[in-house]
Amino acid sequence: MDLSFDLLESVMPEALENIRGRYNILSTVKAKAPVGRRVLSSSTGITERRIRNDVELLCDLGLVRQDVVGISLTQKGESVLEELTVALHEFFGLEALETELEKRLGIAKAVIVKGDCDETPAVMNILAEAAASVISSTLSSGDSVAVTGGTTLRATVKMIDAPIGLEGVTVVPARGGIGRDIDTQSNTIAALFADRIGGEHRALHLPDMLGARAARTVLKDPTIKKAIDELKNVNMAVFGIGVAKEMALRRNLSQAIIDLIERRGGVGEAFGYYFEENGDIVYSSHTVGMSMEMLLGVKKLIGVAGGSKKAKAIMAVIKNIPHCVLVTDEGAARAICQAAK
Repeated sequence: MDLSFDLLESVMPEALENIRGRYNILSTVKAKAPVGRRVLSSSTGITERRIRNDVELLCDLGLVRQDVVGISLTQKGESVLEELTVALHEFFGLEALETELEKRLGIAKAVIVKGDCDETPAVMNILAEAAASVISSTLSSGDSVAVTGGTTLRATVKMIDAPIGLEGVTVVPARGGIGRDIDTQSNTIAALFADRIGGEHRALHLPDMLGARAARTVLKDPTIKKAIDELKNVNMAVFGIGVAKEMALRRNLSQAIIDLIERRGGVGEAFGYYFEENGDIVYSSHTVGMSMEMLLGVKKLIGVAGGSKKAKAIMAVIKNIPHCVLVTDEGAARAICQAAK
């Protein structure tokens, strides 16, 4: 007889807590290595005292090593983490949840990781690793890939390993910059992506936001026109999803526009488009980059977003691109399935 999650939790709740905690530690070490105990504590939400005890145990088990530089995984630790990820996926019933989410959203495929990014920051590392795995398995030689910006996409791209024999891949930013954080801009992430897979990248050196007149003017520039033509020909796109108001504030939209988006019920954002709960576009920013029309023609689409607070945003955006693969976390998935009933 298979041992169920509910049965184990009722008899040995501390066992499940330990499994979750050590899984989060191993995943975070993989993402941030070499990492110190203090950073490990803040990233996982686990006390420094418990981190110290668990790291010592994991060292004794040969799963991590600890030196003056920090903590990192051993080869055995890498292997155990990979096997543990698969085992926990089945153990926590995530396969059934994936099937339900695919049905609720009408999407091609859902990939769900355990936890909720909003409750446990370390889940972001697990989400990024899962998304990186999906991207690596989807990439083919000769692909042209568009990528958006954001913290989730940056974390994801940093974990990508180039598939063996991959050649001739070009990565292009899906849009211009956003805000003041260069590290999370589409241009930067496209360059990092290309570096991780040994491909080439193209830059789109333009502000994320342009007025309508300015947008029409720059589109006449030969260099910009060439970059947009490349976007028209991409066959794969990797994108993040944001909460409408948060993204409007990040893009420094005027208060009048923010009020308009809220009045019209905007909940989600992607590619500069703001969507209400039924998936209708309530506002579109003037931007030089990938349009919804271009997006609908892309064969391989991968959306990455987690956290229960993003449930409505994910639902609103995905209604426009149901042929995508969605990589998310359990918190968002359960909130979506509950709302979709």
